[in-house]
Amino acid sequence: MSRKHRSFLAPGRHWQDGRVTLDERESHHLAKVLRAREGDEVETFDGQGEIHRCRLIRIDPRRVELQSTGAVTSAPLRPAFVLAVAVPKGKKMDEIVRQAGEMGASRVVPLLTDRTEGSTDPKRLEAKREKWRTGAIEACKQSGNAFLPEIEPFRAFPDWLASLSGETFNILASLEPDALSLRQWLDKNKAEETPDEVALLVGPEGDFTPEEYASARAKGFLPCNFGANVLRVDTAVVCAFAVAKEEFRAYLA
Repeated sequence: MSRKHRSFLAPGRHWQDGRVTLDERESHHLAKVLRAREGDEVETFDGQGEIHRCRLIRIDPRRVELQSTGAVTSAPLRPAFVLAVAVPKGKKMDEIVRQAGEMGASRVVPLLTDRTEGSTDPKRLEAKREKWRTGAIEACKQSGNAFLPEIEPFRAFPDWLASLSGETFNILASLEPDALSLRQWLDKNKAEETPDEVALLVGPEGDFTPEEYASARAKGFLPCNFGANVLRVDTAVVCAFAVAKEEFRAYLA
């Protein structure tokens, strides 16, 4: 009996006469890690919603060839979720990006805030970003998410705030005493049309400074309380994202 695997169709890989050749990284993963065989079922996704059901017709550690047996196009999550996170120290951001890929974030913005710790060397930052992108691909493969989140370049917090449009529904995970639940904010800010995009902002391990909180509020971010306990950054991201998705699903019903 054939087995089913999942592979990412990297940019630049095109279908021709119903066939496609995977890049070297995905070919190696199928051939050497998963030990796939000719005849196995493979599902490919391009990170933009197109999924192909395939049969493996040629196996090689550097060149795996697939034959499509059918294709579907998935609809993106609505509204789209942008996850902006003050980068924590250590490897916590690795897991945050993986979780964002599993949960369906459309974009991840790594932010540099006043209390961000760690190196700001451009080469090291870019290397981290490429590592996170690989982690996001693996998360999508594992979870079945057809949309690969875009990992944006590192942004200084003030610069990112200045770049936002007025059409995004902005949520701030806040420890401020006057923060409300997201449901309360949704009830108070009922809109005639569904927002196309929701920005979820999560601060650093030492929290935002009072000045940063003020800047976010001035840009229209609604301070939301996601529970009575103070959570680690990586825990706060999962909690806030899960709550926001479910609250918006109920809000749009």
